[in-house]
Amino acid sequence: MNKQARAFLYGSIIFVAVLSIILIIGLVFATTGHTAKNAVTETTAFGNVIEDSLSVVYNISINNTATLWPENITLVNVTLPSGFVFIIGTNSEDSPFTSVFDFNNGSVASVQWSNTSYALMQNLTLARFSFNATAPTPGTYNFTVNVTQNGTLTTLSQISVTVNNSIMFGTNTNSSMNSTTGKISANITTDASVPIDTLTVVLYNSTNDAVNTSNHVGRVRYLQYTGLADGLYHVNATANYTNSLTGALAFPITQRNLRIDSTVPVVTLTRSTTSTDSQIVLDIAYTETGSGVSSCVSNRGTVSGTTVTNTGLTCGTSYNYVIDCDDYTGNQGTATGAFSTDECSSSGGSGSGSGSGSSWTNTYVEDSSELSDLGSVDKSLKAKERVRVKIGTEKHHVGVLSISGETATIEVSSTPQQAVFNVGDVKKFDVDANGYYDISVTLSSIEANKANVVIMAVNEKVTTVEEEKKDLPESPGTESAGSETVSEGKSSTGWIIGIIVAVLVVGAIVFFVIKRKK
Repeated sequence: MNKQARAFLYGSIIFVAVLSIILIIGLVFATTGHTAKNAVTETTAFGNVIEDSLSVVYNISINNTATLWPENITLVNVTLPSGFVFIIGTNSEDSPFTSVFDFNNGSVASVQWSNTSYALMQNLTLARFSFNATAPTPGTYNFTVNVTQNGTLTTLSQISVTVNNSIMFGTNTNSSMNSTTGKISANITTDASVPIDTLTVVLYNSTNDAVNTSNHVGRVRYLQYTGLADGLYHVNATANYTNSLTGALAFPITQRNLRIDSTVPVVTLTRSTTSTDSQIVLDIAYTETGSGVSSCVSNRGTVSGTTVTNTGLTCGTSYNYVIDCDDYTGNQGTATGAFSTDECSSSGGSGSGSGSGSSWTNTYVEDSSELSDLGSVDKSLKAKERVRVKIGTEKHHVGVLSISGETATIEVSSTPQQAVFNVGDVKKFDVDANGYYDISVTLSSIEANKANVVIMAVNEKVTTVEEEKKDLPESPGTESAGSETVSEGKSSTGWIIGIIVAVLVVGAIVFFVIKRKK
């Protein structure tokens, strides 16, 4: 190797060595700057002790101590403790760069500032990120602060806060939220660790008019309001507190809602048409102008909402019911009544038997009064459905056995009587065999496979002549007169034909006589 070649080789080696040293030094400086960041909190004006139910400002200060560019912070995320709620529109930051803000008020709330295209904070800068949130029940909670640098999470910090409740309702405050006595009691206590100046208590009515306002000094106050009318009321207490840094402050408590209701619910019972010969279904109706009905109980069956269902009963049997309904203040209304199952499905003689032994699927009861007093009973009946009515002291049934097109077969019992009705037919029935019609049944229409029947009470004598007229459309006299007229017509026609035949015969004889003479 000549002298010139050796000089070129040595120079190349020196150049590569110097370049490697420069790269190593750069990496060392870059790594040192990347790890020098931290997150701290300035918290609120009360230090780290705050009040529940208050909207408090939280200040989070981030110090980016990275020494080399571009060690930029691109995202700051704060996860709130469970139960805290972010107050929308209260977010702010003093970063010189534009940021995108996002929040989540789910079961675990969070707030976030980001600028992933460039930076929220450059190296060697300090910025503050603020927001308002409300705290839940008293206790100690942790905020979690995540700081991301150039897409990589670099700092995770925990900030602890303590939540106090400076105003509390005592145990002898109306805890049920309701009262029947026209009186409201409130026992209000303030936290001894917080220097409360005055306590203001206001009682509002349902229209938010102040019924009573009072100011108090001291930690414990027992208040009683009497002579109040029925209605909804709100007790609202506010503690006034003077802070050396911020001056006068007020801690409001979530108001206690109370209702005064001295009115007893009025309860009525009605037998449902879904009752059968083995179950009784009752509909409960009530009038309640106060706090509302909370629940009803029955001495028989089960209660679901406003319906009593009592199953497994004996047909044709009466049962006594007692229904108690309570409103939300403890007032109780009671309804009593005796209700019967449908009569047993078996054939019977005259009287209140249930009919021909047909298997009826439903019986509508309309026997609270006599049929003549009701005037008429109108029902839409499917096949195998019937109506029970009262005539005198006995109960009878009118039921639809079958429906076909525009006709329906209807049965009237006690003593079963069946008839086929066309739409518009009116038929009368004697149900006690005393020679008088008792029930008139009209088939007014058939719609949706239901026969619309009208049942009325009548008192008309059954006569033999009327029954004959139904079978004989014309009287015997009219038919006989017609027969005689026909006979007379036939006799006159015969005479005319006889005369014509005689004339023709005489003419023929004269013709042959004259011809022979010639």
